[in-house]
Amino acid sequence: MILAIFLLVVLTSDYVQSTTCHTNKEPCRSVFTYVYYNGTSESAPLDSCSCQSRQCHTAWRRPNYMIRVRMFSDVSYMTANFMFCERLYSNLPTCQQGSIGLVMKGTFYPEQLHSIACKCPDSSTPLFYKRSYHGDDHMQYFEYICDSHKAFCTGVDSQCVSTSNGENRYHCECPSDLTCKVDPDRIGRCQ
Repeated sequence: MILAIFLLVVLTSDYVQSTTCHTNKEPCRSVFTYVYYNGTSESAPLDSCSCQSRQCHTAWRRPNYMIRVRMFSDVSYMTANFMFCERLYSNLPTCQQGSIGLVMKGTFYPEQLHSIACKCPDSSTPLFYKRSYHGDDHMQYFEYICDSHKAFCTGVDSQCVSTSNGENRYHCECPSDLTCKVDPDRIGRCQ
């Protein structure tokens, strides 16, 4: 639902790039691509701010300057690409199994980099959405792990997500022929 609201706002607004990126936590360019489970898809590009010392890169093949993440809902999955003015992964260790690679924050969806702890071995694969929660500052925080570290659900009725007290926790990714659907008890199962 939140992803659908965001897409509606981005696709129907006359968004104009108006500010200079003040820190390297603000992406200068973003592209949100929604792939709906009914087979349709759409993209929403967004130029957020301008870099102080250079142009924001336009090629999405600059892994040291970008973050790619995936998020899921009951109707679609979203891949978000965020481009930054400066290098992100200088001198970072490689992520270990189970460690949170990075945290983004925003009001309803990831808008800004909060922290990076490590880099994934395969920078071309989007990071896997592991958990989201509300912070004391009333922002939503989104934690990601390396895609190669995610768990896979075993099949139909596997618990893929749980939701409680404003926190969403993804346990595993459903097999490709199934989707993670949340029931009225706020438990998601592969169906």
